[in-house]
Amino acid sequence: VLLSGEGNATAQLLDGSLRSEVYELKGNDINVRNINLIDNTNQLSEFEFSVNQNVPNPFKDESVIEFMLPSDSEVIFSVTDQNGRLVYTNTKIYSAGNNQIVIQADDMNVSGVMYYQLSTDKYTSTKRMIVIR
Repeated sequence: VLLSGEGNATAQLLDGSLRSEVYELKGNDINVRNINLIDNTNQLSEFEFSVNQNVPNPFKDESVIEFMLPSDSEVIFSVTDQNGRLVYTNTKIYSAGNNQIVIQADDMNVSGVMYYQLSTDKYTSTKRMIVIR
């Protein structure tokens, strides 16, 4: 790879060990710099908060809501109807990473379009679900 900038530089990436070197030409001198590449794709960052749509949706008996937390957190899970009336709430501490909540239709004793919300001290996500009775 040829990099542009002041002078000419080339970079070489070697497969396998994720080792790379940068060669910089300054006059008659060649400077070689090693670069360590670290694969962080499986690590969570503080920006990774997500809430998936409940499955199945619509549902009659129970539905599963999967969500991801960047750190151990207290999660407030609440369900409201279309008028904003609270029909279900639960608070629990969950670990960092992937988690799930299983919601039972009988626990809410409602039917129709509902809105569920997962909240932590830093994040909030609201989604819609349909309960069939």
